[in-house]
Amino acid sequence: MAYGTAASIATCLTFTIIVWLFLSLRLFVRSYLQKGPFPDDGLAIAATFFYTALAILFIVEFWLGHFPNTDGECSKQCVEGIKGLFICDLLYAVGTYLMKLAFIWTLLRIVQSRGQATTLYILMITGAITTLALVIHGVCSCRPVSYLWQHMVNPDMPGSCLALWTRRVVMLVHSAWVLLADTIVGFAIPFILLRGSRLDLKTKFSVRLLLGIGSVASIATIARMVYIAKDSSAHVRTGLAISFWAILELAISIICTSAATWKPLVVRLGLLGYRNKGLGTPPPACGS
Repeated sequence: MAYGTAASIATCLTFTIIVWLFLSLRLFVRSYLQKGPFPDDGLAIAATFFYTALAILFIVEFWLGHFPNTDGECSKQCVEGIKGLFICDLLYAVGTYLMKLAFIWTLLRIVQSRGQATTLYILMITGAITTLALVIHGVCSCRPVSYLWQHMVNPDMPGSCLALWTRRVVMLVHSAWVLLADTIVGFAIPFILLRGSRLDLKTKFSVRLLLGIGSVASIATIARMVYIAKDSSAHVRTGLAISFWAILELAISIICTSAATWKPLVVRLGLLGYRNKGLGTPPPACGS
């Protein structure tokens, strides 16, 4: 897949605008129609700032021409591109965990059994472990850290890096956790909650539609995993693809989890009926 400058920048800008629009509406609903904001809203805001930093960095690096069209001899601009991709990787890791944590926090307020709550706590802990492992491995994989990008133009620079396959393994393990988290918090638990609720058919259909839209985030995760597992000498172009899909994945997560909080607004507007008196918060929808 080719990643042209104009198309990639336009995609990132479009998603960034949509992300902030959806988050703003989420905060409006939580602040003015409910008794919020709540802790999960704070986590969502933090994740959105990490996403925005990720998207802006990606756009700037692309705009400045730091991502070459080929992986030939690395120039000074190429070095800046590798450095940018390294930072993008760290921003994605933290932002993704914050977004998952926000959705887990939302679910913890409405789950109906101890088993469901225990599952969410285990998911929270394993996510923290895999995220820390990804960040620590990234920072410590090369000594000094700058050797990762500087040795491309200065082969005689003193330093060393761990084998590339170790980085791929850590990233794949983290991506596997992301897929597992999407399956549990975006599909399994919400469907269990919907099955036991008294929502009308129109509302249930709408929630399940959001669940389907949220699956797109999982597609982006799988696309990242394909590029991560790819044993290629085209490091810059492969890293570019990984960061691009990371941006889409995180953006879709923020968009879907924000839309899942709009229930009070759509009910007030008369767009959906809601007869469930037992749930004080809207059923969650879509992978976070």
